[in-house]
Amino acid sequence: MTIRNFVGKTLLLSMLAISVAGTASAGKTPWFDRDDISGSGDWETTNDILTPQCRIKGTKQPVKTNVPSKGYYKNNTAGCWCKNAEVPNGKCKDIEIRYKY
Repeated sequence: MTIRNFVGKTLLLSMLAISVAGTASAGKTPWFDRDDISGSGDWETTNDILTPQCRIKGTKQPVKTNVPSKGYYKNNTAGCWCKNAEVPNGKCKDIEIRYKY
């Protein structure tokens, strides 16, 4: 694991802990059990539990990240981002993120 991935996952889990602080002990998420034991093992991974949701800040308009040529991207490890050089007008809109679990 690279330092960038470690920092990203640590930040992600910290934000999740803050968002559910009212439903779990302070600073910790509730326990997740996404998978049951199978022939290959038991897989409780961040990618399978957290789903980032991205939108244009201050609106309810979701960011279309399924069209990479438009400059907006999303994945479970890094979150959401935009590249000015890939957006048709040369400037990304301000985006915000939350995580669904």
